[in-house]
Amino acid sequence: MKKILVVDDNPDIRRLVSETLKKSYEVKLESTGKGCLNEIQNFSPDLLILDIMLPDMDGYNIASELKLKDHSKNIPIIFLSAKVGSPSRSIGYKLGAINYIEKPFEPYELSVIVDGVFSNLTGERGEIISLENLQIDLSRQEVKIAGTHVSLTSSEFKILTTLAQNKGDVVKRNMILDLIKIEGHDVNERIVDTHISTIRKKIKESEFSIKSVYSEGYRLIKKAS
Repeated sequence: MKKILVVDDNPDIRRLVSETLKKSYEVKLESTGKGCLNEIQNFSPDLLILDIMLPDMDGYNIASELKLKDHSKNIPIIFLSAKVGSPSRSIGYKLGAINYIEKPFEPYELSVIVDGVFSNLTGERGEIISLENLQIDLSRQEVKIAGTHVSLTSSEFKILTTLAQNKGDVVKRNMILDLIKIEGHDVNERIVDTHISTIRKKIKESEFSIKSVYSEGYRLIKKAS
């Protein structure tokens, strides 16, 4: 059973997250940053759900510290926070978070997101898509360009992986919509365009680019020499 560490100073939030996830996962609860760092060592979670405004440490600082250590740098992080708005989410994603959920949240949405994280981690360790200097590690949900880590959100990772698996072929827009759709939440083509635009910027140092195919979708192609 996959293990999830939930760190939040609000007992009601901890209880809600635990009740939402404990049927499918082993859930450990902590209320402080110090407790989080201790349990990372002792519990070895497969996923960290992390609040930002903790009483003793900032969640952003915790994430930064974890990314610097070999034993914790590959642990997926979902921020669950009352800090709302694009600036807070942007900081979270820059720190390597795979998702950022704002409070209050729908328990079902959290469940779907967590299930999606683990569905992307079910490949065999070492299963990597290598395209010149672009590498996509399916089991670790990591992307590297010339050895340098590139931070992608969960949706961006799904889109890029699908484009890479279909390299040269058109991936239909409706297929991308299905990839990132969350039940009960509207996902439209403008969101797809935004994700594609962001991915293009993040992989601009690679030897591949994403080409739009009018009224069809997108494809990943090698840049001209």
